[in-house]
Amino acid sequence: MKKRPAFSTGQLTPTAGELRVIDMTTGASALVGGFPGGAETDCLAFETGGGADVPWLSEDPVSGTIPAMDDLVEDVTFDPTGAGLGQPGDYMAELKVKHDTPYTYANIPVTLHLMAPGDYGIFNGTVTGLEACDVNPMPLEGATVNFWQGGSILYTTTTLANGYYSYSVPEGTYDIEVLMDGYVSLIAFDMPVAGGETVTVDFELRLDAPCLSVDPTSLEEWLLPDTTGDQILTLVNSGAGEAVFEIVEMAVAGIQEAVELVLDDGSRDNDIGIGGTLEFLWVNRFTPDPEAFPFNLEQVQIYFSAVGLVNVGDDIIIVVYENTTGNTDPAVGSNWLYSYPTTVQALDTWNVYDLPEAVELNGPGDVIVGAIALEVPGTSYWPASIDQTATQQRSWAGWWNASPPPNPPLLPPDDSWTLIDAYFPGNWMVRGYGEHGSWRHSLALRGSHRRRCRCGQRNGCDGHLRLNWPG
Repeated sequence: MKKRPAFSTGQLTPTAGELRVIDMTTGASALVGGFPGGAETDCLAFETGGGADVPWLSEDPVSGTIPAMDDLVEDVTFDPTGAGLGQPGDYMAELKVKHDTPYTYANIPVTLHLMAPGDYGIFNGTVTGLEACDVNPMPLEGATVNFWQGGSILYTTTTLANGYYSYSVPEGTYDIEVLMDGYVSLIAFDMPVAGGETVTVDFELRLDAPCLSVDPTSLEEWLLPDTTGDQILTLVNSGAGEAVFEIVEMAVAGIQEAVELVLDDGSRDNDIGIGGTLEFLWVNRFTPDPEAFPFNLEQVQIYFSAVGLVNVGDDIIIVVYENTTGNTDPAVGSNWLYSYPTTVQALDTWNVYDLPEAVELNGPGDVIVGAIALEVPGTSYWPASIDQTATQQRSWAGWWNASPPPNPPLLPPDDSWTLIDAYFPGNWMVRGYGEHGSWRHSLALRGSHRRRCRCGQRNGCDGHLRLNWPG
């Protein structure tokens, strides 16, 4: 019978090594088998059963002899109290009957259904952990859940792989504490539970780490020479841990310079279109100085003429592309960057469009800027004004074979694509303006042990920054 015997291996006689089972109570041994060839070996004995195997289960007797044609009654005792079992649930074990017969018998399954007393209730829930800056909650395995009452921890359990815990306690009011290495502990105070009741208490633990942000996120100051200015930069630590920081100044660029993209001489000599039968695209290929890159395209200007039968309010799309291949055909290797739907604002003058979003051009290479006229009146319509004083052979036109044009309007259009000089040598009256560089500094925050300031948990630190004109 399982519970008391131990295996012993060793040289029990001067001539043969054997494997035997020893009853730890009586000392009697039973032969399991001899080693091959009767080989000698050093002795080793270890317990394999006994009352320590399944503390809530015992049998009497644990061994003995059954006479032929007889039976033996075993007393099997279930004792959860003596084993210290306090949690309701199903506890399982097996009994193995060892014998000297030639037959094999399966182990006997044993199940203890431990039921909760009527005055017990259940606390359960899920414990999750947050990453730095309180994002991405994930279940925490192995978190400790303590149940306090009267200033002492009465019960303790841990969470499973899915962060779940469940524990039965006598009815009453408890403080439930959750702890996990690397996280800020939490306590839910004064949680009542009644007999037969299940109360769910979930926990979300914050990572014990800082989360630093700044306000404002950019600074700008206008100064006269030999003057200074002061602004306040607030560093906010919204994390659970202390943040140690250092502010480092880094020069970014030189004096801000304007970038102008212009082909025309300012005189309108003609207006071009395809008669209002399809949407018409016209673009200029600009090649800024390589030193102008990178820059932001912030404004586009287009001239519209009443002679072209254009009307205020006509729909257009401003388009911007880049091409770094060096090909004189701007469609070959071009990348569409930006489309801005808008309308004609005025006639016989420049229409100025400040782009809602600056377009970043990293170059070097060509910048292609133009417009798509969306009006299709089916009759005379020539939206593209052109300067024909001295062509620079950089103005292109095209259209698609279906309406409306695709989105995004990739180059080249699938119907026609041509340098306008093949029909009307000249330069489209389309311009672009942007800015390159600036005299500015970038303030970098980094951990440091020099000139340190500390932001405590959920605290802000105000820093006064002095901006000096470099003279």
